[in-house]
Amino acid sequence: MLLAAVTIGLPCLPRNVRAQENTQPAIEASGQTLITPGTQRGIDNGLAFLAARQHADGSFGSGSVYRRNVAVTALAGMAFLSAGHTPGRGKYGDNVQRAVDF
Repeated sequence: MLLAAVTIGLPCLPRNVRAQENTQPAIEASGQTLITPGTQRGIDNGLAFLAARQHADGSFGSGSVYRRNVAVTALAGMAFLSAGHTPGRGKYGDNVQRAVDF
């Protein structure tokens, strides 16, 4: 019922209410202002932690359950990717490539 009310009522709203112009700069809207120097240090420390714990075969994980686990390796690889490191490129490019090869 709510969906029907919204669907029927939306076209009745004045044009300026339906589409308000976004006045924020694009970079602010993208979240770049959320990466403070302290946040960046945390990201860098986390990536260094992961890189130091990658196994020789490219996998990540520890213990009897998660050692050489594909899902854990994929999550660690995505952490590197989200920081801009790609296979063979960037400070952790080799780590990403080894995770992909695993």
